[in-house]
Amino acid sequence: MHLLRFVLKYERGLARIDQIVRQGAVLRSDYPCQCAACLSHAIIALHDLWANACRSIVLTSAEGRCITRGGRRLDRPEMLDPRESAIGYLRKHWTRAGKLMPRTWEPEWYIPNVAIRAATLLNVGNLSEITDGLGATVSAEPLRVTRNVVAHSLPSTWLRLRRLQEQLGISELSRPEVFVLLRSEHGAGTQFLYLWSYDLKNALMAAIR
Repeated sequence: MHLLRFVLKYERGLARIDQIVRQGAVLRSDYPCQCAACLSHAIIALHDLWANACRSIVLTSAEGRCITRGGRRLDRPEMLDPRESAIGYLRKHWTRAGKLMPRTWEPEWYIPNVAIRAATLLNVGNLSEITDGLGATVSAEPLRVTRNVVAHSLPSTWLRLRRLQEQLGISELSRPEVFVLLRSEHGAGTQFLYLWSYDLKNALMAAIR
């Protein structure tokens, strides 16, 4: 299996998200609630795309018999029992106390350091690439902060969004669906949703090189 397939899947997901955003833009003037719903869906979809891509790259690398973007074939780590799945191994070894995690548990793949820790525990053959690639993104955290307001809308999530927007030089608190279409670099750059999506793609490409 070629690891590039997971980045291509991410790109196809981005194309669908772009369609959703464009549909929302058409509805903005006459149907603001429907527009907000489209953009909220786009935020959650991008977050899920990123998480699924990180998960697939790490677990597939651990299973072995896959190929990196540069053509290197990865072997299954010797410490991983042939009869055991990579996610099963993580559930057994995630805690330092040796506590077995529940059958439905999985790492928070959307957090780069967590995905890197999973790759480290699994001793994947492309650990340095995954570490450098996923560790280089600056967009996973702002996307997560924004997504959490859409998904939970709690005072604590709004506070984190306010802090994020202040760091970006945004003076007034903007709702997530408005914020993601604001432009970076004080209005002269790329819209945040697309800026994040491009940065995350670059991280994935570096992780599979």
